[in-house]
Amino acid sequence: MSGEGGRLVLVVSARADLARIRRFLRTAGAVRRELLAVYVEDRALLAVAGLPFVRLVGPFGRVEPLTPEQVRRTLRLHALRVEEEIRRVADGNGLLWRFVAVSEEVEVGVAPQDVLALTPEDAALVLEALGPEVLTRDGPLVLLTGEGGRLVLATAGDGRAVEVAQRLAAALHVPLVVLAVGDAAFEVRARLGGDVAIVPISDASALKDRLAALIQRGTSCVVADPALAPAAVEAAGKGPGPARAEPSPEPEDR
Repeated sequence: MSGEGGRLVLVVSARADLARIRRFLRTAGAVRRELLAVYVEDRALLAVAGLPFVRLVGPFGRVEPLTPEQVRRTLRLHALRVEEEIRRVADGNGLLWRFVAVSEEVEVGVAPQDVLALTPEDAALVLEALGPEVLTRDGPLVLLTGEGGRLVLATAGDGRAVEVAQRLAAALHVPLVVLAVGDAAFEVRARLGGDVAIVPISDASALKDRLAALIQRGTSCVVADPALAPAAVEAAGKGPGPARAEPSPEPEDR
């Protein structure tokens, strides 16, 4: 992150629950940055609701019709709840904030640039694996993946992502693990010093598997270079779950 004035940009879909949003807000409060929350409606849910044979079955077996209008009302109510939660926590922590609701149908380049375009000073935090084309702008990408006690940096040498990871790890008081792709290990070591675990990774394809395994074992945040964001989003999209019986990655010799 190249300056102090950048924002934390939260991209949250209609599928994200309030518990994840609260965890994000704790992160935003820790680093004391201006907050921009972008709520993205679920186009797939609207499409399903438009099918003539779809019905809504309630918890007690009651069957009702499901229409796009119902879904839109539900999405609007959910967006209002998300906005109110952001308002409550942001105001309580003295954070500047703004909330914008957009549709998945809006393409990058058509949507207002102040909503979806990130500057080099911004960091985007994503609560759902939305299309990478929305996320990989000029700034590093940060994925909030669970309640784990560490932060993972996936980098091919982008200094901005390294700096974002340093700031977040310090603010959240969590250890930092670095997945260094290609020849980035030497550059990252020079930037971070000798107290950080660095795991050499051959390429972006290998990164996805290693990163997914780390997320499964418990990771609070993942910071990725813009170039590695699609791989990071794909790995995080597998979701945290029960720990896999896999050996921990071995850091390079320090």
